[in-house]
Amino acid sequence: MLCLERRLRGWTPIAFHGGDKAVIEWADLRDHPFDRPFFSHTLKAWSAGSNDAIVQSGLSTLSSLDSEPSLDPDVIIAHPSRSGSTWLSLLTAALHEQSVFVGEPEIVFQLLQANLQRPLEAPDKTLRQLIRALGRRRFGNEQRFVVKLSSRASHFLALFRRAFPKTPIVWVQREPAEIIESNLRRPRRALAGLDPETVTRQALRDVSWAFLAANGFDDANFHVVDYRDLPAAAWTRVAPLMQVQIDEDCLSRMRNVSGSHSHSGKPYLRRTPNPLPKDVQDIVRKTLNPLYEALARRARL
Repeated sequence: MLCLERRLRGWTPIAFHGGDKAVIEWADLRDHPFDRPFFSHTLKAWSAGSNDAIVQSGLSTLSSLDSEPSLDPDVIIAHPSRSGSTWLSLLTAALHEQSVFVGEPEIVFQLLQANLQRPLEAPDKTLRQLIRALGRRRFGNEQRFVVKLSSRASHFLALFRRAFPKTPIVWVQREPAEIIESNLRRPRRALAGLDPETVTRQALRDVSWAFLAANGFDDANFHVVDYRDLPAAAWTRVAPLMQVQIDEDCLSRMRNVSGSHSHSGKPYLRRTPNPLPKDVQDIVRKTLNPLYEALARRARL
């Protein structure tokens, strides 16, 4: 076991399998800085250019390696999907030149799901150790750590709070009709190819669950940002939460990010959403808008 732990120093956990004996898969990603919009993009780049094997370990390895130099998140960003969370995350990571940014790591959701199916002995501790493992100081000069959750992982904000009691959690949201329109125009991968009615029903359900989870999260260090306030909210709202001093180099990096589409890197142009079908508009107005407005009121307090 000691030989395995020595080998895994500096390695990154990439997959979690629950069950009677939980298993973690590790990969050596030390040639890959964590600065891509999604952690899956980093894994894809690694798998395309590496012959290195994946190494498996038990859950105890997380605890054994937790003393390795690591960063706690400076901020955790949550969202209901299609709300500018990737844009905000990249802007936030640009606050410091030596930032680690991990966007929607699937392994985190795998752990959360496994804990629902077969509760872990100390899920908050395990989650903390897992995220700190993603925030290893692999190059020695990392200074800031930004974590963006998937919209599905946003259902577990209370567990993230127990794992990181002092970390600001930022909820970035958008007018619900615009979120639904984006999900219908470009469905997430799991829904691609399904009929429009199924896609609509699933999108409404997923977004509703996320908004309900955020509304039920009562926390003094929970901060609401609206899509329409981007990109400026990154330096006016989020930077102070991270206690970052803004200088010209920082502003220059953030301006570079703010002018590009967060997914494609192409010049960013705001588009006008298409109108939703009347029956979908009615559902959004009656169910999602009140949840969105309740959270917006928190931002004004």
